[in-house]
Amino acid sequence: MKALFALLTVTVLAGTAIAEDVQVFNWKTGKGSNAYSDVPRNLQMGRSNVVNVRTGTVAPPPLAENKDGVTNLVEAQQKLNEQIAAENKRREEEAAKRAAEVKEENCKAAKMNRANAEHARNKAELIPKFDQAIQQYCN
Repeated sequence: MKALFALLTVTVLAGTAIAEDVQVFNWKTGKGSNAYSDVPRNLQMGRSNVVNVRTGTVAPPPLAENKDGVTNLVEAQQKLNEQIAAENKRREEEAAKRAAEVKEENCKAAKMNRANAEHARNKAELIPKFDQAIQQYCN
């Protein structure tokens, strides 16, 4: 008899400990009635209230964190703005680097054209043109 009582006591205590970890979710159905379940509505944490069975209180849905650890729209927008700003800066630096490379290539081409113009038949009209190109690209 004592063994049965001890077994029953252990079973009740274990059941109580397990029941503390169980969450009950609550939401309004399309017909306006309350629905209760041990899983959130459509398996999405942010769409159902959490009911504390012991106290009878209802808490609003917990904010579900996304993969970046962001819990609200303001934080998500700030994070997105930072990513966009970083990407824009990277692209601007890349464009500036490419522009410098193009200018250097144009300078080399203008100097080479100017050197070749010395031996051309119409050097009188080519030399001023290539000198102008050197002024434009090599300064």
